[in-house]
Amino acid sequence: MDLFADFLTSDFLGKPAWLWFAFLTIVGALLAFDLGVLHTQDKEIGFAESLKLSAFYIAVALVFGAWLWWSKGATMGLEYLTGYAIEKALSIDNVFVISLIFSYFAIPAKYQYRALVWGILAALILRGLMIAAGAALVQQYEWVLYFYGAFLVATGIKMLIMGESEQDVSKNPVVRFLSARTRVSAEQAVAHQQRNWL
Repeated sequence: MDLFADFLTSDFLGKPAWLWFAFLTIVGALLAFDLGVLHTQDKEIGFAESLKLSAFYIAVALVFGAWLWWSKGATMGLEYLTGYAIEKALSIDNVFVISLIFSYFAIPAKYQYRALVWGILAALILRGLMIAAGAALVQQYEWVLYFYGAFLVATGIKMLIMGESEQDVSKNPVVRFLSARTRVSAEQAVAHQQRNWL
């Protein structure tokens, strides 16, 4: 029991482990509630329902931020709320990318919510693993930062040179691999796009 108490009070990424545990518990409970209660059946979600869900999740995030502010002080509360506001703003461009992906693969509207939630969940897990691995690498080998910096500069130059040119997703190796092994055809995607444009 003392070992568990020591673990909860130990420092993890600059914060007590119990705080991370509380945060992840809330996120897990919300995911279980969303997928296990609210959306047990695949259905098309309308604008009003989307607005209500967004308001609910924003309210939960703000309540958590207010609790941090009250219990841990203004600095931690402000850090959390600033990070939340930045991430919320940055997530807007993802909506357009997701819309393009759904349109290209002709995903029916009633399956889009479930695909989105599982996609985001997978992205969170993979991002967490990559951040943890990157932090461990940087802590062990500082020279890795130069590699990361060079990669970011090269990516920025590539984006500058390529500009706004339209990408042909069908040539992507992952898309070609999945298309050969799953029931996805270019004809289905084109037919869906034509129905959307008419």
